[in-house]
Amino acid sequence: MIGRWSAISGAALVILFLVVTYQEVTPEWKGYQAEFNRMEEQKLRQSFHELASRVDRPDVQNRMRALEAEERRLRQKLEGTETQRQYHEARQEMGRLEDRLERLQDELQRIRADYQSLERDYILAPDEKRQAQIKKKLDATRLLVEQATVARDLAKRQVQSQSVRVNAFTDGLKEIERQKEQLVAEKEKLAGDIAKIESRSLQIQQVVLDELSIVDRCITCHPGTARKLFPAGPATLRAHPGFYLEDHPPAKFGCAICHGGQARATKTRAAHGNVPYWPTPLVPNSYLGGACGKCHREEEIPFEPILNDGRKLFTEAGCVGCHDVEGMRPRDKIGPALIRVGDKVNGLWLARWLRNPKDYLPKTRMPNFMLSDAEITTLQKFMLSLRAPDPPAEITVPQDEELIARGDKLFRESRCITCHALEGRGGTIGPELSRVASKVGAAWLYEFLRDPKSHFPNTKMPRYRFLDDDRLALVTYIMANLWDGDWEPPGRIERVEITEAERTAGHVLVRKYGCYGCHDIPGFEKVTKVGTELNGYADKEVARLDFGTNTDVAKTWVAWTKTKLKSPRVFRDSLKMPDFGLTSGEIEALTVFLASLSEENIPPGYRASPHPASSYVPEGEFGRLVAELNCFVCHTIRGRGGVLAPDLSYEGTRVQADWLKSFLKSPNTIRLHMIERMPRFNLTDEEIETIVNYMRTVLLKDNIPERVFAPGEITAGLAAEGRKLYYEKYACHACHQIGLEGGAVGPELTQISERLTEGWLLAWLLGSQSLVPNVKEPQYGMSESEARAIAAFLLAPRSGP
Repeated sequence: MIGRWSAISGAALVILFLVVTYQEVTPEWKGYQAEFNRMEEQKLRQSFHELASRVDRPDVQNRMRALEAEERRLRQKLEGTETQRQYHEARQEMGRLEDRLERLQDELQRIRADYQSLERDYILAPDEKRQAQIKKKLDATRLLVEQATVARDLAKRQVQSQSVRVNAFTDGLKEIERQKEQLVAEKEKLAGDIAKIESRSLQIQQVVLDELSIVDRCITCHPGTARKLFPAGPATLRAHPGFYLEDHPPAKFGCAICHGGQARATKTRAAHGNVPYWPTPLVPNSYLGGACGKCHREEEIPFEPILNDGRKLFTEAGCVGCHDVEGMRPRDKIGPALIRVGDKVNGLWLARWLRNPKDYLPKTRMPNFMLSDAEITTLQKFMLSLRAPDPPAEITVPQDEELIARGDKLFRESRCITCHALEGRGGTIGPELSRVASKVGAAWLYEFLRDPKSHFPNTKMPRYRFLDDDRLALVTYIMANLWDGDWEPPGRIERVEITEAERTAGHVLVRKYGCYGCHDIPGFEKVTKVGTELNGYADKEVARLDFGTNTDVAKTWVAWTKTKLKSPRVFRDSLKMPDFGLTSGEIEALTVFLASLSEENIPPGYRASPHPASSYVPEGEFGRLVAELNCFVCHTIRGRGGVLAPDLSYEGTRVQADWLKSFLKSPNTIRLHMIERMPRFNLTDEEIETIVNYMRTVLLKDNIPERVFAPGEITAGLAAEGRKLYYEKYACHACHQIGLEGGAVGPELTQISERLTEGWLLAWLLGSQSLVPNVKEPQYGMSESEARAIAAFLLAPRSGP
């Protein structure tokens, strides 16, 4: 009996040994590699046979012999004495022209520097007599700048023409060599690749990443990741999607740094990190963007829009006001300053606002704190007590239809809708104004329109130089039309008395809910943030997340985070986080961003260096105007500013001086589809001249000349050729309007000959991306002759489209 059981157990051990041995010598990764090798070889052999059949065709062989004969003829011609002499002379002339261009460029830079120095001296001149003396030098130097620019542009065109003549000697040979190589090189390469596959062994593949302290073996089971052979198919065989590996080669980054998992393991379950207590399991594809944020902390990532949206939303929704995150410190608080809010707002409006901000403004960024009636009353009294020692002088708002109509006209002419929305239509830079008369007092508004920065130094609103009568007309129009039907607009703001106990209670509530995170409030300038620090939040283990008594939420990091964002107090009633009313898309974006907040030790060589902030500060009178008009809110200049309006870094090269003067005096519509319009700032002629002169001497693209067509070069025939290209080959009218025909996606082009310079228009047609990165204009790759023809059509006088 014992012998029989011994035999059975022995046999079982032998079978177990054989099974384990078989699994050891035939691991699953070998099957993945063998299948990939088979499919790759099959694909290459098919390509090889197709290519061989093409190369061996009689017409291809005849083409090869013809190329070789032409190559011999060209070499004999190039080696001739006369050709050698001409080639040598052409190169010498090229060198002479390049030297002259360099001298002219240096001279132009010197004169521009002199101009800027004189401009500073003019601004700082102690009296009008000295200013007049410097003004003469300024005008003379400006003329020198223009003359030097013309000379530089002429020399540049001469260099370009000579370059064409020099290259003409060897272009023929280079083209023949290129065509010959195309015929045979690919076939030879394919044969070599097939031989390599046949000799390839099955073995564990790994990348040793010393700086990351990782041995990454993911490519053992995923051999096709870095080879763009199979865009579809099983995950073990297909290529990595997108362009990520071009900047993140597996040899340097591996896979686990982005995808998570247990990089050293070679069995699927273990490699994916689905084992107890492994801290970084495989990241779901939906949240891979969060991994990008571990290295790209402070910059936008082109191919990760969800992460970009989450990072942007984290700032714009005011999350940074309560939560510390490394590298995210907003320059300004997102809410208005409440230093003198008692002079500004109506008490009834304030109570309604505190109860639920979205009742008044559905798209507001302020969340709902779910305050009790007692808390609302306490905060209302506290806020209304925040007043200036000398409140704004009361004004009488007349019920005058003529004055209301004048205010309406001023409101439209000033393009207020560029920054402020009315009934959901308009900009988002400033607050929505549909019911603003129910919110603010007339006296406060009258004073605010005089000089916004005197009330809020960090305001984005420029000073419009309104006369007193203009301000009264605007206030009258606003009070008569932009109010909530629930109550009459407030004629005046009543002063509220508050006891010391009520003030203390208000302080306590402001501290409790962290109102100072978004608003400047007296007495809270140095108080720490009320929310939890979120550095390392992505590393938080599920066991450390407080689910409270909630049993409906899956026990995962993602589920807890998304639930918290949707219903901030669902896990515990005593929590203070308010309800932001986030959409499902916003919750997804914020979750991806929060997944990027890891404290994993990423070496400096792997972290993306943030783009240095622009140090550009405009000087002189132009600098004063830029600050007063808040130009940087909408425009970028040399890397500094907003993106709502065109980049002005090369505006002096882009537009003609006369058009720019006219536009600044009375801004007109260029982009028909945009609600945002350039406001009318009521600039004086002298201020306009200052802006134009600065742009025409400083904000330039040096390699683009103002003129590219010789007198008489724009003929009717050239314009007709350009018209055909514009409407037929490139269909530019799909996005641009000329006259009454065309789309409204891009700028209107009817008067482009009066607006843009010839040089800018040609450079734009040849490569707009090189001038404005990420521009929506398609990159057609048109030839220079085509671009010149289209430019001629747009610049030529026309009576219709």
